[in-house]
Amino acid sequence: MNKNTKYERIVINSLDEIPNFASEDEERAFWAEHEMSDELWDSLPDAAEELNRIAPLPDASSSKSKHAAS
Repeated sequence: MNKNTKYERIVINSLDEIPNFASEDEERAFWAEHEMSDELWDSLPDAAEELNRIAPLPDASSSKSKHAAS
């Protein structure tokens, strides 16, 4: 392979452009040739905020006070 060869990836602008993969190998091959646009990245929710919305962590201070009162 020539060191000067430049690979251009196909830019994904919408989550709808990402297929359902049958295997990790298929997904790996897809992402070797594709990348998400900056605009798409910026439109995605913050992972920590999204996880907290879906499954908030229990409040540690209220948990301790409940056990101490028992």
